[in-house]
Amino acid sequence: MKEFIVKYVNYNLWANKRVIEILMNLSVELWDKELGGSFGSLHKTTAHICNAEMVWLQRLIGHVPQVSNIQGKALDKNIVCERWIKSSNEMIQYVLEYCNNVNLSEVITYTNLKGIECSNRRVDAILHCMNHSTFHRGQLINYLRMIQIIDIPSTDYIQYCREL
Repeated sequence: MKEFIVKYVNYNLWANKRVIEILMNLSVELWDKELGGSFGSLHKTTAHICNAEMVWLQRLIGHVPQVSNIQGKALDKNIVCERWIKSSNEMIQYVLEYCNNVNLSEVITYTNLKGIECSNRRVDAILHCMNHSTFHRGQLINYLRMIQIIDIPSTDYIQYCREL
């Protein structure tokens, strides 16, 4: 199980970097342009993904998440994207250094952002976090197409596997 989880968190970083490479070339106007949907802009959606990865990592290591609320702030795309890469790298380090086949199956208990106590297996929390990022990366790609950026590399898991 650990081998797969290591591969999956590395896939997440690989896919994030592909999207970030495009985001870094956007003007401030396009970065902040309201486009509709869940979070409304490339900026807010990227910040949401980053924030969620940071929150889940804190839960996994047993800390009460310190929500940075980068979603609500007008931050430079460099700051948001650097934090996103950092959180993705930290998830990889966490899995490599801490997780093994036994404790991946361990149940963790945490309080969600609505104040409700929840319990899940560690592996399920990691997979949820990675799938959450994948879902919202898809939204970012849709936003990019809406602003006429069509030269977007694949972020599909199978493409990652082919490139390994």
